[in-house]
This record gives sequence, structure tokens and C-alpha cells, in this order.
Amino acid sequence: MVRDCAGKIGSLDLVATSGKLRARQTAEIFCAAAGYPAVRIEEADAMRLDWASALPGDGWKMVSNLPYNVAVPLVVDMLEEVPQIRSYLVMVQREIGERLAAAPGDEAYGAVSVRVRYRADAQVAR
Repeated sequence: MVRDCAGKIGSLDLVATSGKLRARQTAEIFCAAAGYPAVRIEEADAMRLDWASALPGDGWKMVSNLPYNVAVPLVVDMLEEVPQIRSYLVMVQREIGERLAAAPGDEAYGAVSVRVRYRADAQVAR
């Protein structure tokens, strides 16, 4: 994903996040980003990162592959607290995506769906 994004856009900021796997993933990200001077890597816990400071300005786009345990709290918190991100493309497990994008009457609809729908137009892409 890093090479695909870095080769197509002007700049790319990455956050490596995943607890036990962080060292291996960070090494893979550094290798994938090699040769792309517009890539900036921030090694941090995405749940604790001060996103407002990390993303100055406006018009950011978030493209991510999020693990099950952080997907819902991270997406909801970022929608509520990081207005400079204008669009999201988030790869998550199917049931999480259905929960984030659920409409009233859907089986997966609940408090999380309400919070997401208040700030975004969420869709599940398959």
C-alpha cells in the first residue's frame, strides 16, 4: 500500500502503530518508503497521537488498514477530533465496516453508526 500511494501522490505521511508487530511493520514501511523523498514516517500509537499537530493545514486524506481492536475507536475519534481530514478510506474487517456504515434499520446499526453518520457519509466498498 505504501509504494502504491507514494508513487501516485505528492506527499505521504505514515503512522506505524501496531503494538507487538510495530518493529516488524515499521521496518517494512521504511523499506517500502525508500526512494520516496515525499514520505514522512511517524512512529507512534495512532490512538495517542496528537493528530491536530501531526497534520497541519487542511484537506488531508486518510488511507489505512486498521486492526480490529482499534478500528472503531480510532475512526470515531478522528471524525470527531481531526477536522482537517476530509476523506477516509479505511480497510477493516467486514463486520466493522458494516457497523461503521450502517443505516437505521440495518442489523449492524447502533451507537457507533450514529456517531459516524453524524459526521460522515460512510459506505462499505467491496
